[in-house]
Amino acid sequence: MPRWFLIPVALVCIAGSAVCAYLARPSVSPPTLEAVRPLCDVGEVGQGETKSVEFELVNHSSQPLEIKDVSTTCSCTNVNLAKRVLAPSKRVTLTADWRTGASRGKRATDLVVLFTPADGPPDRITLSVQGTVAPDVQYSPDRLDFDQEAAATKTVTFSPGRLATAAVKKARCTHRAFTATLAEGSNDVAVSFDPAKWEVSDDSLPPGSIGFLEVETTSPHEPICRIPLGVR
Repeated sequence: MPRWFLIPVALVCIAGSAVCAYLARPSVSPPTLEAVRPLCDVGEVGQGETKSVEFELVNHSSQPLEIKDVSTTCSCTNVNLAKRVLAPSKRVTLTADWRTGASRGKRATDLVVLFTPADGPPDRITLSVQGTVAPDVQYSPDRLDFDQEAAATKTVTFSPGRLATAAVKKARCTHRAFTATLAEGSNDVAVSFDPAKWEVSDDSLPPGSIGFLEVETTSPHEPICRIPLGVR
C-alpha cells in the first residue's frame, strides 16, 4: 500500500478518536435553582444603616423544587422569601436586609439557599452581599506595633468620618505595658509602651490577643473603637 494512502486513513482515525472522546466525557448537569445575579454590591454605606437587596431565583429543572432554608454568615442580615415551592421555570424574589452596625471598611456576607428538587437530593446555592462601610469616625493608623526592647510613644489620629461632629471622649489600653493619653484640645491619642512592664509570660501571647487601645467616641454606632497593639 502506498505511503500517501496512509495519511487520509490516519486523519480519519484521529477524527474518530476525538468524536469518541467528546461523547465519552462526563455530562455536566445544569443547575436546578439559579440566581439571576448571585452577587450584589451595595457600594458605600454608613455605619448603622440597613440596605435592602433583592435576588431573583429561577427553577431551571423540569420538576417542582422546595426551598427549605436560607442561612446567613452574619447575624446582621434578615431574609424574606415570598414563596418556598417553585414550579418549573417559575421565579421568586428573595429579599435580604443587610444591617451594617458598627462594622467598617470592606464587608461581605453570604446567604446559603438550601433546596430540595422533587427528583433529586438536597442542594444549595450561595448568594453574596458586599459593600464598603464608611465609619462615623476615622482613625489612622489602624494598628500600633512596638519594639519589645525599646520604650516608645506612638500616636493615633482621630477625625470625623460620616459623622461631621465626631470627637474623642476617653482612651485607655487593655494591657499593663501600654498607657494612653488624650491630647488636650485635639482628637490625637498617644500610646506609650514601657518594656519594664512587659513580662516573660507575655511572649507566649498569640498575635491579636496582646491588647487594644480602646477609645470612646461620640459615635452612636461605634462608641468604642478598638485598635490592636503589637510587640515584636
